[in-house]
Amino acid sequence: MISLKPMNHEEFRQYISYAIEDYAKDKIASGNWSEDEAIDLSRESFERLLPNGEKTENNHLSSIFHDDILVGMIWIS
Repeated sequence: MISLKPMNHEEFRQYISYAIEDYAKDKIASGNWSEDEAIDLSRESFERLLPNGEKTENNHLSSIFHDDILVGMIWIS
């Protein structure tokens, strides 16, 4: 069975680590940011969008489980 549960702090840390790196890679590939600045700019973007982490108002960060196994994460703003 598939279920969504609010992200806990550890799940958020895993998610944000991946998301910062992935967003930086996308910005480099699109030619918007250089490799030297990409991680810092990506981190700044996420800090601005999610200033209170997984508890940021009007943002819903959920972990997706299949039975009891974490299979994904979703962010709805």
